Amino acid sequence: MGNLCSQGIGGIETYADEKQKNYVRRFSDYWSKKDYLFDEQTIVTLRASFPNELEQQTRFGQQILLGIVRREPEFLKLYKKMGTNPDPAVLQNNSAFIAQAQRYVSTFKMAVFMAEKETFIENQLMAIGKRHREHLPADLPMHFWHSFYSAVLEVIVEKVNENDSLDANEKLIFAKSWENLIDYVVSVVAWAFYCLEPNPQSSRLEPVKKTQKACQPTAGKAEKKPTADNESKKPSDRHSSPENKKPEPKQHKEERREKAIRGH
Repeated sequence: MGNLCSQGIGGIETYADEKQKNYVRRFSDYWSKKDYLFDEQTIVTLRASFPNELEQQTRFGQQILLGIVRREPEFLKLYKKMGTNPDPAVLQNNSAFIAQAQRYVSTFKMAVFMAEKETFIENQLMAIGKRHREHLPADLPMHFWHSFYSAVLEVIVEKVNENDSLDANEKLIFAKSWENLIDYVVSVVAWAFYCLEPNPQSSRLEPVKKTQKACQPTAGKAEKKPTADNESKKPSDRHSSPENKKPEPKQHKEERREKAIRGH
């Protein structure tokens, strides 16, 4: 595995009392690097390294999930609570587990496709994050995403290393391309966990729109440590005030969106 997974999510340590500020900082940081993440070479390498057959894709997703299950004791408890046998050999033949694996594969296929089309994936990914948050225990998300990130990288690097047609430098490029995309995916979904309205029943899902002034951090600003006062002003709060905790009329949403585009 080398150093690809040794530093945890994105190489940023995540302490329990700082997890929100770290995830928010990472989201802002990767948002500003969109052009680098989705350049032409990255798209080519991502597409070339993704399995084509559905059966291979399902196994790809299963390996990711099995990596999480083996690594994360809390995830095993969750499976037991759901009445599912957490033994990896049993899980591989479990229809719900297979369906979940295929959903993860679809996430990455969608991410590559959206990147190729030069559009953003935050809305779909935040919806995924919201669904997970509704079903996972409150204290599990940070551990889950750390395990998810590491397990995905292990599978990617394993697949890349199996490709004998690549030289050492090409393998590094392939692995790094996937690492960048996965890191971006995880940062966006983690941001959904900690910045969205905490009520799981809420129908409001307002992604942050990328604007030059409102969302893209300036040099040095991303490195600044958030304080207790400004920590509450997460990316999602830039377009909504504390008073706006309930679903709001469409007209109000449009007004806020226009303000965001103008850089307020």
